[in-house]
Amino acid sequence: QFQEMADYRGASPLPGGGIPTITAGSVSFVPYGNLSSTTVQEALQEVDDEKSDIAHTHTNLPTDDEKAAMTYANAPDAYNPFRTMADTDPGLDNLLTVSPVGADYTSAVSALASVLDASGDNPYAVMYSPGVFNEPIILTKPFVSILGHTNGSTEIRPAGSHNAIEVYEGVVEIQALVINNVPAGMAAVYIEDCGDHLLMNKISILQCETAIRVRGEVAPSIVYLEYVDFYGDFKYGLDIETSITSVSVFVNVENFYAIPSAANCINAVKLVGPVSSLVMPLGGLYGFGSVGVALYVANGASIQTSSVIVDNFEYGLYIPASGAGPSLKIEGLVCGSGNVWDVYIDNAATTGSISGLMDRTKVYIHPN
Repeated sequence: QFQEMADYRGASPLPGGGIPTITAGSVSFVPYGNLSSTTVQEALQEVDDEKSDIAHTHTNLPTDDEKAAMTYANAPDAYNPFRTMADTDPGLDNLLTVSPVGADYTSAVSALASVLDASGDNPYAVMYSPGVFNEPIILTKPFVSILGHTNGSTEIRPAGSHNAIEVYEGVVEIQALVINNVPAGMAAVYIEDCGDHLLMNKISILQCETAIRVRGEVAPSIVYLEYVDFYGDFKYGLDIETSITSVSVFVNVENFYAIPSAANCINAVKLVGPVSSLVMPLGGLYGFGSVGVALYVANGASIQTSSVIVDNFEYGLYIPASGAGPSLKIEGLVCGSGNVWDVYIDNAATTGSISGLMDRTKVYIHPN
C-alpha cells in the first residue's frame, strides 16, 4: 500500500529496511518521500484527498467538502455521489434520488410515477440511499434504471401481498439491491414480455417463495442476469416458462448462486417450454437436505451451461419423461457427493451432450 501510494505521488520507491514495526496490535510507520503520514489511516486519507482534488479538477467530481454537504440524515457517514453530481452537472438532471429524508422522493414508486418522457435519448435513473424500504409494486419503465446505493446497502421489501418488482417492458437496468421477505405465492421479480433487454446486476434475493419468475405470453423477452444470488428459504429460484411457440424467452445468467437454507426448495432453476433458452456460464447451486432439483429442464427447452456446481439435491439435472425432448449443451458440470442423482434423463427424445465430474452410479439416461 505504501509503495503504491509513494509511486502515485511521484516519490521514489521505499528505501531498503522500510518495514513497519508491529507491537501489541499497533502499527507505526516512518514517513517516506512526500508522505507526511505516520499511520495507515492518515496515509489513506492523504491519498484520498489528493485523488479527490485531481478528480474534481479534471471531471468536475465533488470535493470532500461538497461530499460532506450532501450527507443523508438517515446515513450521516454516507453521501450520494450521483445526487452531488446531479447538482453540479446539468447533464445528470434525470437522476432521481430516494430516501426517507433529504432526497427527491421517499419511494421508487413515486419517483417512477414522475417520469413521463424517458427515451433512448433521455434516460433516467432512480437511485436509493442506504436503508430498508417497504414499497408497493415497483413497476419498471423503459429507459429508467433502478439502482441501490452500493452493493448490499439498499433493501427492498414488499409492503403488501404482491411481487416486489414487475417488468413488462424492456431497456431496463436494475442494480445493487437486496430483495427480502416476499409473501407466499409472489416473486421477488416478475418478468413478462420484457422485449430487449432487461439487465439485472448485483441482486441478492432472500426469504421468498419464488426469486425470479420469467414468462413469455405475447412478446419475446431477453434477460441478462449478472452476480445474482438466492438465499434463505425458497421453493423456486429462477423459474422460466413459455407455452406459445412464437413467443421466445432467452435468459443469460452469469456468476449465479442459489443456496436454500431449508429443505423446501423444489427447483433452484426451472426451464420449461419449446422456446425457452438458458445460458449459464459459471454458477453454484447448493441444496439443503438432498431434496429438490438443481436444474429442471422440460418440454423442449434449451440449456447451455459451463462450469456449474450442483450439490445436495435429490437431482442435479432432471429431465422428466413427458413433453418434447429438451436440447442440452452442458460442459464442466461438477456434481458434489450430496446429490442422490447427479443426472437423471427420463425423456428419450432429449438431444445434446453432457460433460463434467459426476458419479456414474448416480447417472441415469433413458436407454432409448
